[in-house]
Amino acid sequence: MRKLAKLINYDGDITTYSARHSYGTILINIGASMAAVSESSGHSSIAVTENYFDGFETDVQKGLAEKLGGLFN
Repeated sequence: MRKLAKLINYDGDITTYSARHSYGTILINIGASMAAVSESSGHSSIAVTENYFDGFETDVQKGLAEKLGGLFN
């Protein structure tokens, strides 16, 4: 991953973990089910995936609430 980052002149730290996390997060953001993310990530159960994204929905809801609030400012 670091060799690929260097090829595209990316200065940040990147690992296979960050790539897997980004993959799962993007799938969730575009509406994939937790079951689909779990299966495509090779997790042993949906519970593993749910733990992986623990708090994600709260962050998304908070972000949406902030955007909504911005409409009235």
